[in-house]
Amino acid sequence: MKLNGLQKQQFHSALIDAFSKSELERLVNFYLDESLDNFTGKGSISDIVFELIRWAERKGRVEDLVNAALAENSTNQLLKDFSQQLNAFNQSDSSTPPVTSSNTSTPNPTISSTPRISYTEAPATEPSPRPPAQTSSNLSKDDITRLRKILTDYISSQNTSPQNVLNFLLSSAGLPPEWPQEVKGTWTGSIPIDVQNLLQWIKGKKGPNPADKRFTTLGSILSVLLPYVGFQERIILVAIIVRYGLYLDRQSLSELIANYQIPLPTRPTASAVSIGPEIIWEGPDEVTELQAHKKQQSDWLDVGELIRAIQKSVSVCRIEYSNISNKGTGFLVGRNLLLTNYHVLQPVEDADINAFAQQAIFRFGCFSKDEDNVMEGQTFQSIGPNAILSSSPSDELDYVLLQIEDRIQTVEGIGSLSWNFNQMPTEHMDLNILQHPEGGAMKLALSTNGVDKIVHKRGLIQYSTLTSGGSSGSPCFDKNWNLVAIHHAEHSRSFGGTVREGVLFSSIYDHIQKFLN
Repeated sequence: MKLNGLQKQQFHSALIDAFSKSELERLVNFYLDESLDNFTGKGSISDIVFELIRWAERKGRVEDLVNAALAENSTNQLLKDFSQQLNAFNQSDSSTPPVTSSNTSTPNPTISSTPRISYTEAPATEPSPRPPAQTSSNLSKDDITRLRKILTDYISSQNTSPQNVLNFLLSSAGLPPEWPQEVKGTWTGSIPIDVQNLLQWIKGKKGPNPADKRFTTLGSILSVLLPYVGFQERIILVAIIVRYGLYLDRQSLSELIANYQIPLPTRPTASAVSIGPEIIWEGPDEVTELQAHKKQQSDWLDVGELIRAIQKSVSVCRIEYSNISNKGTGFLVGRNLLLTNYHVLQPVEDADINAFAQQAIFRFGCFSKDEDNVMEGQTFQSIGPNAILSSSPSDELDYVLLQIEDRIQTVEGIGSLSWNFNQMPTEHMDLNILQHPEGGAMKLALSTNGVDKIVHKRGLIQYSTLTSGGSSGSPCFDKNWNLVAIHHAEHSRSFGGTVREGVLFSSIYDHIQKFLN
């Protein structure tokens, strides 16, 4: 079996996503009865996988390698997508030329694969939410424009006719056999016109795909397209799939959400809480008044906002300790500079924060797959005894800025937040929080008109956006996803309801600015 250039890229991405070097060594030894060192060098994992695929092609063992990879990691979505589409391609009309990319070099690792994931048992959480199923006819104009651009760019990048690319997408999507024939006669050879014809045809195919009821018609086609486009384009496609409910099967949706690190909605807790420093509440004091301007919001943002939430989530980590149960949240504000609450690094009263900063484990990429499993993500520690650059006690600005080990700067899929002081927070504005409530997986809390009070003289912001234990140290964003505060306290009130408080980032910035430049 020979792979075309695009298939090599996809297989390369899938293997990098699914296996570490040691895992590849075991796979090759157990399943192929070979030693990886015999035909690969000592380069990066990207180089090793590249040489492994070349070896498999030379020896006629591509199919063996695909089957071995699936046997060793049957849950990896990129591997499953590659296998399914390879089978569909091999079974398609032999008169259709292979769909190949004009660039057959090894893909840039920054866009070639989703973050590598593995799973570990975790306390049970609520099931992954399932957005209401909608059809492509419900897509907003902005989302249709996004989809049209991705399809146009993808088709334009191929070394074959637009008709061949479109026919490949349709034949690989697991649609009823007669359906592709309905639209094939409309192809003109003009990419913009043919993309528009495809989207118009999909618009008339409402409801589940009759041949594979796990997906809508558009969902089936996008599942084929996903592995073939760049990472940023994948994020847009995934946001469209999630927002419009194009995956009807809960398991398929959960795997997609986990693979692309989409933070799930935060759920309220029924019990009384008292977390973080005391709150001197300056907002409304009656529960009816407190909730009067709060507006229920959908679990899922619109696609543009969801894309931004996914992009911001790569900066957020869970903070944990190996010897105590306390947990918190932190986020990067520089390449290896992390901001969290002072009280997160002082889990025991009067404890030495320097000692706990050295003990802390900073876990990035901790997202939920389903109600029983969360992703392990990637862990880092501080640089050591001199990690803390700046701090303010819990009863003041309640922050610590510290240095994480330098290797975090070279890890794909992790980045720092940015800020814009031209857009300062105001009362009654929306407030969104990315957090690790109860020390669990990453969650997203949304609140329309969430800010109750800005206390400028104390550098604080008070709100009712949902948080919970483990959320201390979480970044708070306005509706445009600008960083505005760091969450630090939550307390139940005697009049009913729960109030929350954060420290304005602008107040902290004056103290840490010299370390950020």
